[in-house]
Amino acid sequence: MLKAANSEEDVLYAKVVEFALEQGRPLSITRIQRQFHIGLNWAARFVVRMEQEGIIRLQGHANGAQARHRSGIAGLISVFQRWLFRRP
Repeated sequence: MLKAANSEEDVLYAKVVEFALEQGRPLSITRIQRQFHIGLNWAARFVVRMEQEGIIRLQGHANGAQARHRSGIAGLISVFQRWLFRRP
């Protein structure tokens, strides 16, 4: 049962990553909450995870976060490959 929950979290995380990479403006925890109808803790956890994995960089408290990769589908594929084949 725990594995299923992690799988659902991974699917949602993948959607959040895709959303972050498609944004043309700084990403905020609030925007993630509104887009995916999730709570503050989930959204914050995803932002921290994306920052740790190098997908976004934090710009400061009030400025949100900016996606590091903006090279279209090639950049998206690169990020997903790194994410899928990451080591535990």
